Amino acid sequence: MSGIVARFGQKYLITLTATDCITGQDLLQTQAVARQRDNIPGAVDAVAADMRKRLGEPLRSPKSFNKPLLAKETGSLDALKAYTEAHDLGMSGKFQETVPLFRRAIELDPRFAIAYSDLGVAYNNLGEPGLSTAATGKAYELRDLADEPDRLSIVARYHAKGYRRPS
Repeated sequence: MSGIVARFGQKYLITLTATDCITGQDLLQTQAVARQRDNIPGAVDAVAADMRKRLGEPLRSPKSFNKPLLAKETGSLDALKAYTEAHDLGMSGKFQETVPLFRRAIELDPRFAIAYSDLGVAYNNLGEPGLSTAATGKAYELRDLADEPDRLSIVARYHAKGYRRPS
């Protein structure tokens, strides 16, 4: 499998190609158009689902097991990029560097629940309990906008240390 995202004016063409590993010949190709940059994640999901169907995956399988490729719940590709970079830095223990990136993700998408939650973790790790509580409380308010694993994480973080919504 190989994929390409090509920009044409304000639109993006997403192409996914399946290649025979032995011969190197292309077997199938599927495409989708994203009308704007923030629609790229949905277009990637669409070409992946189409490819799975065209390669013969049983119809009930995609319905049961299909998960979005970019699972974080945001409509903004830029917010997702900032979040992903912050998350990667956080996994390396660079909590101070994550804060502006998580804040940028939230600025781009004020309803990005897991970004608030992870910002709360970063603040907690930096010894900022007030800021941590505020961010975690906001994530909890938005928890129903997150996918199921993130929603459970948000609820667990909120209750783990007795977080309460800031007054």
